[in-house]
Amino acid sequence: MPLKSLLRFAKKVPIALFATLAITACGGGGGTALVPAPNPVDPADTVAPVISLIGEATVTLQQGTPYNDPGATATDKVDGAVSATTTDTVGTAIGTYTLSYSATDSAGNSSSLQRTVNVIANPSSISAIDSSKWFHQTLLPNGSSWYNGELQHYTDRTENSYVSNGTLKIVAKKESYRDQNVTKNYTSARLNSKYAFQYGTVEVRAKLPSGVGTWPAIWTLGKNINEPGAYWQTQGFGTTSWPASGEIDIMEHWGRDENFVQSAMHTPSSSGNTQNKGGQTVATATSQFHVYKLEWTAQKMVFSVDDVIHYTYAPAVKNASTWPFDAEQYLLLNFAIEAQIDSNFSQAEMEIDYVRIYEEGASDSDDPIWSDEFENGGSGDTTNTGNSPDGDKVTPSYTGYSTPETYSGYSLAWSDEFSGNTLNQSDWNFETGAGGWGNNELQYHKPDNTSVRDGVLIIEAREENVGGANYTSSRITTQNKQSFRYGRIDIRALLPEGQGLWPALWMLGQNFSSVGWPAAGEIDIMEMVGGDGREDTVHAHTWWSNNGQTADYGGSYKLAAGETLASAFHVFSLKWTAQSIIWYIDDIQFHIIDITPAGLAAFQEEFFFIFNVAVGGNWPGPPNASTVFPQRMLVDYIRVFQQN
Repeated sequence: MPLKSLLRFAKKVPIALFATLAITACGGGGGTALVPAPNPVDPADTVAPVISLIGEATVTLQQGTPYNDPGATATDKVDGAVSATTTDTVGTAIGTYTLSYSATDSAGNSSSLQRTVNVIANPSSISAIDSSKWFHQTLLPNGSSWYNGELQHYTDRTENSYVSNGTLKIVAKKESYRDQNVTKNYTSARLNSKYAFQYGTVEVRAKLPSGVGTWPAIWTLGKNINEPGAYWQTQGFGTTSWPASGEIDIMEHWGRDENFVQSAMHTPSSSGNTQNKGGQTVATATSQFHVYKLEWTAQKMVFSVDDVIHYTYAPAVKNASTWPFDAEQYLLLNFAIEAQIDSNFSQAEMEIDYVRIYEEGASDSDDPIWSDEFENGGSGDTTNTGNSPDGDKVTPSYTGYSTPETYSGYSLAWSDEFSGNTLNQSDWNFETGAGGWGNNELQYHKPDNTSVRDGVLIIEAREENVGGANYTSSRITTQNKQSFRYGRIDIRALLPEGQGLWPALWMLGQNFSSVGWPAAGEIDIMEMVGGDGREDTVHAHTWWSNNGQTADYGGSYKLAAGETLASAFHVFSLKWTAQSIIWYIDDIQFHIIDITPAGLAAFQEEFFFIFNVAVGGNWPGPPNASTVFPQRMLVDYIRVFQQN
């Protein structure tokens, strides 16, 4: 994609009237001086304007419905009507938004008032959780409340837990709710896994709620716990009380200490108290997804966030008191409300992308022994058939064109088959941030949106608020790690779809850092713009400097009727020699440029690769209500061949 600019009152005061009083001494002696009367002084205006909202203070809006703010009015004791304004906006992502209105009078007194707008999922786009995997624990264990002074009812309603757009949402709400003859002012959800395990690795990718009094947790309890209403207790396994059953807190987060996450062990040796613990600050825990991990063996427990370890539990003496962890445990996901909940709280959610449990000793390429990828709306099938990186398998659901691994007269110079479970950073770099990327793009690029699974690279565009942007995605490059001049390049990929999506597989001259754009040259192997049926067309471009002026030359190819670049894998190829660059899709030539003229000398130098998915921008325009997120570009392989 073109890299256009990547370098990257006086208040009216009454006139004082002065009166003088002449006093004449008797007998004609000396007189007294004239003494002015005191100035009348207006009392200081210290009262701020009073703001009144037009409409409700709390608004609930379904995702995809435009928000039209009714505004607010303000009245001042001295000035009368004054203006009440806000610069806050309501985003399109699910979540809670606060609009703060302010008003200032002529004396400088200011006031403010807030309106809360809750953007919720459209009921037509949500599904219930998979009941074959999860159990809603709703029974108040002591008949009237939960432990730890929590204020919520846990319910089995989709208002408090549901699946949409590839993630699980556990939603806490402020509302009066009566259940089991008890009325509480908050609701939420608490899920028990119907799978129990001993030893192995647990990975949960989650984004946490914020706000004082919010308390989300990812944890485990012994399958043998006798807690009333717990799933395994209802199945006849409840033989042991807490803490003898053992408790493993993989992640807890308290809104009163935002972005600090903690792991802890609860055992008889600590009388159940939180003594064995450790944590770390994760600056974006409430704004971005992170992977919370437990590695459990017979020797120790290791806790980490994004593979940064913050606590290890490995008591020297392991017995029933210190180590009640030689038996199966099950997972719990819940969002509790503490007694000190913020009075302005109305709604928040914990969002979970996936839960995966791996067998002890599993290799990076092994599949989980149990997982929920939250993609199938409760079907119970762990294998995805859609454009998703999160199922047990990604690629088997897709057919499409493929190219050979060898060519006569060529040798393989470099490739990435994406066979591991993380991006190989010996070959690739992450570019991060927002700012439009030279094309008025709307996304914030971050590493979290890139993953590798089942032999496929996934770059995911999401609708979420990060760094002032309403969308996130990823952009990776091989700059200063892998660069090439000439040869055949094959990239097998399946593209996202929808208005505002702009995936690209492209190259920049290796000397970009020193000469800039467009002097370094740009080769767009593949670009696509989504929306309005445009997903059936691949575009190719070259960009260069023509005596200081930006020059470009491009072409395109449209697939057969009914086919799109998002419905099957296609192979985007270049054949690049000292004479020309030729573009192919599925070995069908559709564009060529002669690079022998002196003005195109940039294309006789080495180039590096860039893969990214942009959201919005000058070419595709912004997403609209029809755009479904998340969207993903899947790359099966990149191969670079050079002539012998």
